[in-house]
Amino acid sequence: MIIISVIFIFLYSVRVSEVSGQITAVRLIGGADAREGTVEVLWNGTWGTICDDGWDTPDAAVVCRMLGYTGLLVNTFTQSHFGRGSGPIVFDNLNCDGDESSINLCRSNTLGVHDCNVNHTEDAGIRCNGAIVTTSPTTPAQVATAPINVIQPGTLQNCNVSNLVRLVNGTAPNIGRVEVFTNGAFGTVCDDQFDANEARVICRMLCYNTDNARALLGSGIPDGTGNIWLDGLQCSGNEASIFDCPHRGIGVHDCNHNEDAKVTCGEIVATASPVPAPSVQCTQTHFNVNFQTQGSLTADRLNVANPTLAASGCATKQSTPTVISITVPYNGCGTVLRSNATHIIYTNSIYQNASVTNNIIRENEYTIPILCVFPRSASVTNDFRATARTVPPQIGTQTFTLALYFYENNTFSNPVPPGTPLRLRLGQYVNAAVVLITDDPRVKVIVRSCTARPANETVSSTLQYNLITNKYVTACT
Repeated sequence: MIIISVIFIFLYSVRVSEVSGQITAVRLIGGADAREGTVEVLWNGTWGTICDDGWDTPDAAVVCRMLGYTGLLVNTFTQSHFGRGSGPIVFDNLNCDGDESSINLCRSNTLGVHDCNVNHTEDAGIRCNGAIVTTSPTTPAQVATAPINVIQPGTLQNCNVSNLVRLVNGTAPNIGRVEVFTNGAFGTVCDDQFDANEARVICRMLCYNTDNARALLGSGIPDGTGNIWLDGLQCSGNEASIFDCPHRGIGVHDCNHNEDAKVTCGEIVATASPVPAPSVQCTQTHFNVNFQTQGSLTADRLNVANPTLAASGCATKQSTPTVISITVPYNGCGTVLRSNATHIIYTNSIYQNASVTNNIIRENEYTIPILCVFPRSASVTNDFRATARTVPPQIGTQTFTLALYFYENNTFSNPVPPGTPLRLRLGQYVNAAVVLITDDPRVKVIVRSCTARPANETVSSTLQYNLITNKYVTACT
């Protein structure tokens, strides 16, 4: 007798064998912080990637769970969004339900078998959310103690790139925001007292020549998030590691992320901070100007441009963690009314003050013109519609009907007649089909377990053999 446990046509050939070459660790590389990046898995002692064919939220949720993150919300990325990985492409067509504790329990092609670009242009990426839970060192598939560095090594000979520091969000591998790894996560470095000496130590750790090492201010490189690990560094420039320099203590600081240190290990290229482009909504009485928060942009730095024409406080501001909104009236705040033969035009400007901290100009000032244009010709219509009525949902219940068939071959073309004994030679395949009686192609069957026992034994009998456990074939002797 065969007992099948299912969720919701599935054909399954079972062979007595063992699963080999499982994944023993996962990591993320190339992201702006430790929560995101291209996914790499450790398979048979070698780091490799996951192809993005079929890559979706349940797959990403399992990887984030393996990394210790508890958040239910995850973001998926394809086409090597965080940069290309290296090594073998281990998984293709990965198909997880989302509740697995490891991707070893998910369905996929045979490990290492794929039809993806060997140049790693289809590597899967993720961003995890939620708190991180520390797992036991013996737990399978946990993240490595210090993630692999996200940049290419420098040009120094006989030098090993440190995996305790990285440069991110720069325009080249040797330029970016400084992040250091400690206490199980990457975090930033405050730029108080941060100068060429600290930059030389960072560049040395990354195996770059230190002759052109410089600290950057106003570089346009985005600020970081999360922990600020180091502040008050006082390096001589000759240290082997940034942690060898005197500092205030790990995690001890009085900084914000708009003071994150940035470094170049090559020739300095002058770049300007990008000017944010707000969205403008025109109402009957005022402008609504919305800025996405980024970098050191704050509401107190944004004002109507012409203070001599604008009365104090004439514009109102509202802020959320992601948006700064400014309301500017047409009739006041220095708004200018112009017209031509076809349109009426209101104009004004929003001015951003320079960002200055400790006498350092971190971002320059700029002015953004805003306009609301109204056509002089207009029309009006009226329409009557029936009042909509809401009907509460009517709910019924039913169960799906399943059927189990055995076949004499793996083409599933020659079924064994019902009631006929199924006799197999040692090592021969068991060919079985579980059929869901439905005409809805969106409903699928997943076989989670398959147990065999003698016909004269009860369901609770201990004399039984597990053919499938957690979706994997198990040895049956």
